[in-house]
Amino acid sequence: MALDDQTGRGLRGAGSRGLGDSSSSTRKAETTVARRRERTVTTWKKGKGGKMPWSPAKVGAFAAVPMVGALLIGGTAWAVPSIENKLERQTIAELQAAGVDTSNLDVNFSYRNGTITGSVAGMSDGSSLVASGDSDGVRSLQAVLDAPEPEPAEQPTTTVPAQEEVAIETGPTEVEAILDGDRIVLRGEVLSEAHRQTLVEAAESTGREVVDELTVSGFDQATPGADARVAGLAGLLSAVGSGSTGVASLTDTTLGFVGEAANAEAAADLEGALESAGGGVESSSEIVISATDQGEVLAARLAELGPILFATDSAALDADAVALLDRAVAVLSEFGDPQVRVVGHTDSRGVDPQNQALSERRAKSVVEYLVDNGVAADRLTPLGMGEGDPAADNGTPQGLQENRRVVFQVTRG
Repeated sequence: MALDDQTGRGLRGAGSRGLGDSSSSTRKAETTVARRRERTVTTWKKGKGGKMPWSPAKVGAFAAVPMVGALLIGGTAWAVPSIENKLERQTIAELQAAGVDTSNLDVNFSYRNGTITGSVAGMSDGSSLVASGDSDGVRSLQAVLDAPEPEPAEQPTTTVPAQEEVAIETGPTEVEAILDGDRIVLRGEVLSEAHRQTLVEAAESTGREVVDELTVSGFDQATPGADARVAGLAGLLSAVGSGSTGVASLTDTTLGFVGEAANAEAAADLEGALESAGGGVESSSEIVISATDQGEVLAARLAELGPILFATDSAALDADAVALLDRAVAVLSEFGDPQVRVVGHTDSRGVDPQNQALSERRAKSVVEYLVDNGVAADRLTPLGMGEGDPAADNGTPQGLQENRRVVFQVTRG
């Protein structure tokens, strides 16, 4: 036991010493490296004026290099599409300024290298587009145009031999309706019995005796539009009334009336019937109004115009009076025969001799204006009535105004 203990203690002591020697060697090595580094740094600082070999500024500068590279790459990635878009718009604007229709063109840029595609009417070579679209900032530009559509081939024409026309026997429509007093005489030729019956019934509607001297041609093929033309003549006969005289006539191309209408209303009815006639006929008329009725019609038309009014103690025509007299000139020109008396009046103020003279001056002022504007002087007779025939109550301002007037009276002489 004592031996073992001694042996153990010897072994432990030897082990302790061996380990202690190794640890001491390591420390010595580390110390040697540190001293060498210190000597190196000291030598560098002496040679560089006391500066460290890797100062923080230099370390920061080297660290900034990757950041600058990243910024340059990112800026380029953003700027390229912007340049491409600008050059595309710029090229299209240059083409349009050169008169090129760009509606069927596409312009695309890869950085500063551009390509024009599509089509332009009448253009197969894109060189002119390249010349027109080239501008500042463009590195290269090419045009690749679609091939123009081929013109359609001319189709051979085939001549079809003309068919020989076959003559078809037709009959004309030529009718006269003579309005003579209390009867109507129908003469001429119609295409069918139905046409004859239509005209006879229209003539009978006037209340006159009808003398039917019409003949029916009997042709199977009627002239185109004949039914409408016969209906037009029937309408004209229905419009003549009981007092009109003259001749209504119908051919294949014309419908007309020459004669005298019983009154203005009958004349208007005849004109309306002629204008509304169908069948492609040309209508014509020579219609006068019966002299026995012209005076009544003229009197009614002039009465519609109203009186010509004057200021107190004046025979001068104001603007309203002139406008009314211009319409009177137009009415008088429609009726050339009836005589017209132009009658002047005054209100009750003043003495009779003065009012009589004033009424005469007013009548003469109107006559002079009418004659100066084309109405025959021998149709007009001026007359002064003074204050003796008032149209309204002289006890009111309104009545006094209405009495200072000139009116028209139509005579048959």
